[in-house]
Amino acid sequence: MYQQDYILKMLEMLGKFIAAIVSRITKGNYSEAQDLLTESYHTLLKEDAAKFTFIPKEELTVKLIEEHHFNNGHLEILAQLFNVEAQLKEAQQNYPLSIEFYEKSLLLHEFLEKKSQTFSLQRNTDIEHLKDKVLDLKKNGFAC
Repeated sequence: MYQQDYILKMLEMLGKFIAAIVSRITKGNYSEAQDLLTESYHTLLKEDAAKFTFIPKEELTVKLIEEHHFNNGHLEILAQLFNVEAQLKEAQQNYPLSIEFYEKSLLLHEFLEKKSQTFSLQRNTDIEHLKDKVLDLKKNGFAC
């Protein structure tokens, strides 16, 4: 019960961080958005964002589970942080990095969908949105 309460508290905090970050992105305050994003990684995952940035997509879930000892709650948080980081990079017109973060978020969402014992309509919606976003950016020639 304690772990479930802790995860719910972290997800609530995540929602507040994401709302604040998206608000700053919308207003064009990219520096403030990046600062909040960095704070989010430290507060919610107790890690520096750079640790996750440099993990190749092909090794992402294995490294997160085996080396960082992440559970599904951690992976859910990281998937959402990757998504908002992708939005920030897209707003800054750093499309290759935006695609990378969208793809990492998608990968984590799909992993969670396969491993989860419960159906999540929100996760399915997120997966479809992320697939569309990656496809759209790549179709417009923004891939690496």
